[in-house]
Amino acid sequence: MLPFVLAAAEKEKLRLKGRIAEGNVFDAAARVLVYIGKAQHRIDESTFDSLRKLLLAHPEVSEADFKAALREQWAILAVDERAAIEALPRLLPADATARRAFSDLLQETVAATGKLNADAQRRLSKVLNLLAADPAALHPDEGIVGRGKARTDQSRRV
Repeated sequence: MLPFVLAAAEKEKLRLKGRIAEGNVFDAAARVLVYIGKAQHRIDESTFDSLRKLLLAHPEVSEADFKAALREQWAILAVDERAAIEALPRLLPADATARRAFSDLLQETVAATGKLNADAQRRLSKVLNLLAADPAALHPDEGIVGRGKARTDQSRRV
């Protein structure tokens, strides 16, 4: 590969690593659905239906932003899956009620896709356990976890 192509790829990888703990509830949901979907080793109509439901649950998000978020969350998972999943609580509000509502919505959305294979079920359980943990205990050096850094339209380009 040409050196400038390698340099560009490395630059993009570093940009994505810097975005792992940034985003919002919508980004977190997109990340989890991609994470679980990867375990199914296929994208079928039920997966697309769950993604459509996610979009409908967030009318403030345009279809173009939705597609960009999915691409970016897929790329973030590809760069460092473990760190991306461990950072999920940083994308959510610290409020326990809001986090529970997110977990409930997530379970409903995933359930609508049909039966999960064992790996997808393990991934869902891992995410739900991570989200159920006390936010302050997850990142004691930062105190209460907020919503992560705000995203701008320019930072969403993938």
